Amino acid sequence: LSCLPTTVNMCIVLTSTAGGNVASALCNAVLSNLLGIFVTPALLLRFFGTEVSLPFFSMVYKLCNQVLVPVAIGQVLRNKADFVMKLYTNNSKKFKKTQELILLGIVWNAFCNTFASPSSPIISLRHFWTLTILLP
Repeated sequence: LSCLPTTVNMCIVLTSTAGGNVASALCNAVLSNLLGIFVTPALLLRFFGTEVSLPFFSMVYKLCNQVLVPVAIGQVLRNKADFVMKLYTNNSKKFKKTQELILLGIVWNAFCNTFASPSSPIISLRHFWTLTILLP
C-alpha cells in the first residue's frame, strides 16, 4: 500500500473536511496519480524484485476520464453558470455532508469487498500488526 499514490476522493474530501485548499489537494492527487504510473512499478521492482507490467495508455485514459474531464466540466459550470454557484452556496452544508457519506460508502464498499471475496486472503495477525506499525 505504501507504494501506491493517494486516491483523488480521499485527498479532496479529507482536505475539504479539514478546511484546506481543495484546488491544491486536487493538483497534488492528479500529479501523484500520474507519477504513480511510473513510480509504482519501479518501487515494486525495487522491493519485490519482480517485473511488473501495467497498461500505461489505458491507465492515463481512465485517469483523464475520471478526474480531468469532471474537473474541467465543474470549472466551466462554476465560472459560466451562475445558477450552479447559487445552488452550491445555498446548499453547501448538504453538499459537504453528501460528499462525506459518499466517501464513507466507498471505503465501506472496499472494506467489505476485500473480506467477502474468496480469492483475497485475510491477512494474518502478524502482518496486520506489522502494517499498523510501519504505516503512519
